[in-house]
Amino acid sequence: MNPQHKPTTLKLEPNVPTELALHHVNGLEVQGNYGPQVLFTLTGYRKLYVPLEVGKEIRSLSLAPGQPFIVTKVQREGSRSFNWVVERKPAHQNEALHDPAIQSFTQIEQALKTAIAAACAAEKFGKEIGYDIRFSEHSIKSLACTAMIGQGRAA
Repeated sequence: MNPQHKPTTLKLEPNVPTELALHHVNGLEVQGNYGPQVLFTLTGYRKLYVPLEVGKEIRSLSLAPGQPFIVTKVQREGSRSFNWVVERKPAHQNEALHDPAIQSFTQIEQALKTAIAAACAAEKFGKEIGYDIRFSEHSIKSLACTAMIGQGRAA
């Protein structure tokens, strides 16, 4: 490691899809602040700690070093716990760097996926506490718009 670059720990923002790339693909099981975790070394001298289940999902993608993927840490409604969405970065997203129409489409796509995951987590949580809730298509669209506005402010 270059002594000028000290590794930093990446803290994912809740409900924001984040593009990552692994420097080392295997990860290392460690005992973290929140129990057993997997430590991944990312590109750009960054470290990422995730729960064991999330580490398993990342490994199941069979990524090559430097290959981008997307992680979304979705906060459960009314709770401090999270659901995680781990997915390959679609090949067409590389084109988004040059085509504003494709870039807008992928932002909307990610916002919708985040909204769906958040709604699903909220519905599940509602059932757990005896409050039956079901999000409509309109609600999902509203959640996606809110996510896109949040992404715009974060940029």
